[in-house]
Amino acid sequence: MAKKKVDRYQTAREFSDAFSVAIRLSLQLGSGQAAVPDGGTLMSFSRMLNTETTLSGTGAAGAVPRADSAISLDASIKKARLLVVDDDERILAALKSLFRQRYHVFVTTDGNKALEFLRKYQMHVIISDQRMPIMSGVELLRQSRGISPRSVRILLTGYSDLASIVGSINDGEVYRFINKPWDDHALHTLVAEAVTIALELADTPYTVVGLPKKMSAGILVIDGNEDVFRAARELISGLCPVFYAADSASALHLLQQHEIAVILADVESGQTKLTSLLKLLKQENPQILTIIVTKAADSELVIELINQAQVFRILSKPLSVGLLKSQLHAALQRYLAYKQTPALTKMHRVDPATLTHSGVGARILDTLKALRGRWFGAA
Repeated sequence: MAKKKVDRYQTAREFSDAFSVAIRLSLQLGSGQAAVPDGGTLMSFSRMLNTETTLSGTGAAGAVPRADSAISLDASIKKARLLVVDDDERILAALKSLFRQRYHVFVTTDGNKALEFLRKYQMHVIISDQRMPIMSGVELLRQSRGISPRSVRILLTGYSDLASIVGSINDGEVYRFINKPWDDHALHTLVAEAVTIALELADTPYTVVGLPKKMSAGILVIDGNEDVFRAARELISGLCPVFYAADSASALHLLQQHEIAVILADVESGQTKLTSLLKLLKQENPQILTIIVTKAADSELVIELINQAQVFRILSKPLSVGLLKSQLHAALQRYLAYKQTPALTKMHRVDPATLTHSGVGARILDTLKALRGRWFGAA
């Protein structure tokens, strides 16, 4: 029997189901590369990452996600696999109980074991805590992104540490940032959305697209002064057009006139129109990537932009010229990859923002909807 309570199976049926899953995973069915494991190998997998298989029925622990999701949920999500990493066994037990009836759930307190497992088996969704002694959540998600780029990554934490939040998007490209304590129904819906996206993208090809000598889609800099614009224009060196907008109204006008691949925006607290534009832009035109430049120490604003605007990168002031150049190039490459394989933009779908019903939001939304398909094709 496992020493840790979280690793124990509660019934013989659970052990039998978990053992069956371990066999299937170890044989790597579907990969065409079947390796016959011995009993010790199977038990090591079972002990390393406890497995909860899909069970029938719902009940309190397996409540069905609410139907208020902006994403059409995949009816076959029971086949999905979740990897949950947290150094707190109580959190692991709670999350396993929450998801065990709908997914195969693998849990561990050790980030290195999680990465070892990812190298062998595909996980659809990775949920990680941030503050862990062996490996931070940001570092885990950063490495997992290289190992399993199709996995949808969620960072779960009780601490609003700005550096960690920024790292979660810059290094881990998280899908969502979730604060503890979480709402069970909201988390169910979020994970169901993440699973649906992961299943849709599981077989989608992805190739790194190199930058051409020149491209027609440009960069739009939104800033109250032209300092960042001048720096970006010099760094790009004629690779693509670089446009400047002093405010949201000017930015909307330029978006109607030119194909924009990347938005580089200086965002500070209280800029309601600009943040509304960025949120609605990702909702209506997910192929456009946003890089935020800010000196704000407002962790709530940054989390809001990650979750509702799916920003590509967040850069702090004062800007590093080398970092700005590398991130602009990375964003342009990602845009070209999206243009080559539009299905990849599904990774950045966001819920319709509540501000669409406000006067400001409605006006912005009308303009952005008119852009659909003009440059990129149907989003």
